[in-house]
Amino acid sequence: MFRLQLFATVLLIGGNVLAATPAGKGPCTDGSQCASGTCIEVNSDSYCSQTCGSCPAGMYCDAKLFATLGMKVCVKGRSTAPAQVQSPPRLPCRTDAQCQGALVCAQFMGRRDCTMPCATDDQCKPPAMMGIKMDFLRCLPDEGNTTRRACLPRKECFSNPMACMGVNPNQMAGMANQMMGMANAMQGMAGMGDDEEDDAPAAQAPAAAPQRPSYGHSNRRSHSRHKQTVIKKKKVVKASKAMSNPRFKAFLDDLEDQSFESERSSVISLAAKRNHFSCSQVRQVIKTLDFSSERLNALRTMAPKIVDLEDSHTILSAFTFDSEKSKARSILSE
Repeated sequence: MFRLQLFATVLLIGGNVLAATPAGKGPCTDGSQCASGTCIEVNSDSYCSQTCGSCPAGMYCDAKLFATLGMKVCVKGRSTAPAQVQSPPRLPCRTDAQCQGALVCAQFMGRRDCTMPCATDDQCKPPAMMGIKMDFLRCLPDEGNTTRRACLPRKECFSNPMACMGVNPNQMAGMANQMMGMANAMQGMAGMGDDEEDDAPAAQAPAAAPQRPSYGHSNRRSHSRHKQTVIKKKKVVKASKAMSNPRFKAFLDDLEDQSFESERSSVISLAAKRNHFSCSQVRQVIKTLDFSSERLNALRTMAPKIVDLEDSHTILSAFTFDSEKSKARSILSE
């Protein structure tokens, strides 16, 4: 028998009560109580959420809270005033089936959460956000299944969250100079131009005045013209150097400030239009992105502008799975 409630529809199926609570409403203890199958807890406030797409009124798409798990979810609040993390965010669950993709439902201190299986602590560290590094997770044994390890909270973070947060000096310095850096970056993009523009003076140079043939003299002039041609070619190579470190840092800071994949894609496309990159820079960009498809699209955009293709194999380390590396290898060999 169905009973309509204000925010939830409770279904009695085979003796089990399942709640279909919409996103933004709560509390919830695991995903089975939510219409979307996703329950989150942010700063001890648990409520039903959903993966990003079109978030309900009063919620925004957050790409940072669960970045380590590769998830973007709808969170209460506004994108202009994002949730301030005061305790480790959670994805409560009961079984692995309630977790998305390769995530597992692991147990820690009697509580179960969807999290990522792991082998090392490095796999559990999310990227720094606005210069603040959050170190809430460690690769620990799953208390509910000791045959595997998972990214689970550090106990000390519950009693003193600030102890698990640190300032990234490089990013904070970048924030302090962000406006200046972006202004310099935009000037560089506007002034760099395409390689063909460097050849323009050669095309417009006036023809040499006719000279009476003279043995040796004509050869020297020909040799001089050849030298000029070589110099112009070297100038083209110089224009194709990778982005300078300050300009690349400004670009990377701008990229990390974007909340949506479409915005990040636009920033990468703009930078690639007038700049070149080293393999190291491409690898850094890829590591800031959350999902496999987004990383491969970024590589596809930047690959034609790589200046040290002989080192392109180093980019593969930015990808986790063999299938991703295979696709990346194909893009780099095009």
